[in-house]
Amino acid sequence: MKFIVWAPGPYTNAGGGCIALHKLAHNLALCGAESYIMADSKNPEYKGALIDETTARGIAALPDTMTIYPEVVCGNPLNAKHVTRWILYHVRNYGQFGVFGENDLIYKYAAHFNTRLGNNIDGELRAMELNLDKWIDKGMPRYESCHLYKKAGANKADIHPAGSICIDNYPQNGGLESLIYMFNQRTHFYSYDDATFLSALAALCGCKSIVVPTDGVTESEWRGGFPYFYYGIAYGVENLQWAEDTAQYLRAHLQKLDGATITQTKEFIYNCKLKMGL
Repeated sequence: MKFIVWAPGPYTNAGGGCIALHKLAHNLALCGAESYIMADSKNPEYKGALIDETTARGIAALPDTMTIYPEVVCGNPLNAKHVTRWILYHVRNYGQFGVFGENDLIYKYAAHFNTRLGNNIDGELRAMELNLDKWIDKGMPRYESCHLYKKAGANKADIHPAGSICIDNYPQNGGLESLIYMFNQRTHFYSYDDATFLSALAALCGCKSIVVPTDGVTESEWRGGFPYFYYGIAYGVENLQWAEDTAQYLRAHLQKLDGATITQTKEFIYNCKLKMGL
């Protein structure tokens, strides 16, 4: 069977959603599926054929093709015969966001992400690009802190100290490569976005990683919803000591989760075949 992953625009390693979409196309190809990524460019190291929208539209109409849209896509722009909605973040709570087709499959990247309308969830599906050899503690001198607002910061009061550097513009200021040095030069990283993977990357670099809690979400709910945040990250400054004590387990934990992504992908392919009667 065939899969199309919808990811218009150029590939960039500065956006977690973009990386996940392209890596999913790669994983589908690794699992033996005929995989396509609809984008302007792709990571040359990834498998999966690069196609434009016109080509994608033709393939999406075939009875043995599953088209995968991230949650930010409204409707069915390719007029695909079969559709999967991949929830990479909380679905926006307005307009046509989250209004899915009654026959769509719905998969979440993390259990904590909402679907707005309480849709039935068919499973979890992750695609990770860890590059763990890059995210290490280089033993550099550290001073002051850095912080990230990203998608959720406007709803939370500031807790980072004066002099902290905001890194929201990191995609325009050197991308992920620049953060390797940022997280090696700063003592603390405060994230107002409780879902960004940067919290884990900071901890891998020896930076004390703190997620500013979201109102109404307990620590156990947060950790249960994001399995990749299980070690090394403090949910609130009061849990910083626990995060420091468990940081040593984070790398191996992420490696284990990464290894499980291929199993998830194979299960996803199997469920798609059942859904499509193949």
